[in-house]
Parts: sequence; structure tokens; C-alpha cells
Amino acid sequence: MIPFVILAIENDSDRDFMEKLYLEYNLLMYSEAKNIVESQWDAEEIVQTVVEKLINHISKLRGMTRECRVNYIITAVINCALSQKARDKRISFVDIEDEFTSDVDDGFDMDDRLIDQSNKDILYAAWRNLGQKTKWFLSEKYVLEKSNDEIARDAGIQPDSVRVMLARARNALRKEFFKLSRD
Repeated sequence: MIPFVILAIENDSDRDFMEKLYLEYNLLMYSEAKNIVESQWDAEEIVQTVVEKLINHISKLRGMTRECRVNYIITAVINCALSQKARDKRISFVDIEDEFTSDVDDGFDMDDRLIDQSNKDILYAAWRNLGQKTKWFLSEKYVLEKSNDEIARDAGIQPDSVRVMLARARNALRKEFFKLSRD
């Protein structure tokens, strides 16, 4: 299926060029991304991001030989995948761990702090048990404080789908939290 971002190109010639380019190279792009990132969803996201970036370089792509174009696209995918992987490492637990381990004097007495710390420990354990896609949506919304529209743009989905994905992600975290809190 052709990504919406390509179908939205106003110039017919550019749209046709990008459709052909996507159909010719999408499996190669996905394969290269999958070699670097773990999940299928991440690989698809990387391909979507690269396609968006390639649209900004249509005239450059048109002037390249086939060999140069292949190398250019593969390099773009590899760079995007490596950037995504580095970003995931930076974001995944650092901010959340800091939140769980902060020693802020917030006016709670020691009992309240112990209960709060216990809940944080359970929440952190629950977080570790979530899938990567679920963590991504929750991090984007609650750690990076992005709007649903921004998340939708980054994920290449509709804003209404973000609302649904966030509801599912919150439910998954809630279920995992309650499961662990009963143990």
C-alpha cells in the first residue's frame, strides 16, 4: 500500500515518481531497517520516515543513476534506523528511572514515601514488562509530552488511532501494574 504522504504530493509527476520509487524499493528499505531495529513496527516507522525525507529530495533523486539512488536510499534508511535506535536507548528508561528514583522533599511523611516508592517500584517493573510499541506510545505522550497530532505524525497514523493506541497502552500498563501489585 502506498503511504499517504506520497499520495498527498500535489504535483502529478512527482507523485508518480515517488510511487514507483516506493514500490521498487520498499522491501529493500524495510529489510535494511529490520537488520538494525528489533521490531517490525519500528522498521515500518523508519521506512515511513525515510519516504517523507525522500520526498523533499525528489529532484535530486531524479538526477541520480539507479546505483546512486539505491545507495542513497539505503544510506538514508541505515542512518534513520541508527538514529531511532540511539533515540530509543536515550528515551526508553532514563527519564522514567529518574522519575522513580527522585529524592524530592515533597512534604510526605516516611510512611507515605514508602508506599509511594513501593508503587513506583511496581510501576517500573510493570513498565519493563510492556511491549516496545506500548512503551513508545506512553513515552511519547507522558514523558515527551507530545500532542496526539504530533504522535500521529511521528507514527504515520491518524490522530484518532493515537487516542485508541494510548487507551490500549494505558490499559496494558494498568493490567500489568495490578497483576504485579497482587503478587
